[in-house]
Amino acid sequence: MDNITIILGTIIIATGISLVFHFLYKKKKTKEDSHYDSDLTKFYKAVDLKDIKGINHFGKLVIWNTNLKYTDLELIASKLRVLVKEYPELKKLENIAFNKKLGYDVPYTRKY
Repeated sequence: MDNITIILGTIIIATGISLVFHFLYKKKKTKEDSHYDSDLTKFYKAVDLKDIKGINHFGKLVIWNTNLKYTDLELIASKLRVLVKEYPELKKLENIAFNKKLGYDVPYTRKY
């Protein structure tokens, strides 16, 4: 094999792999976007019913969703702060929400 076929083969394979990952990422993002509002509503309903499994399940889905808004995160964190006193098994979810909130609060400054 000469060098040009090796180079072209490498470029074609790398492009194919990147297109596959791009397609999968867009598919995941679209799915998360379509489920965000319903998952948030189900989380609030689980909080109202004090359903611990539902709070854990839908809380994780909402917190790790890429469409999460800061105002929703603040509401979730405040509700979890209150619920953790009564249900200590929600502590892990409260920590996840707290750490996610820290990521939003970080000032991004450039240091030269």
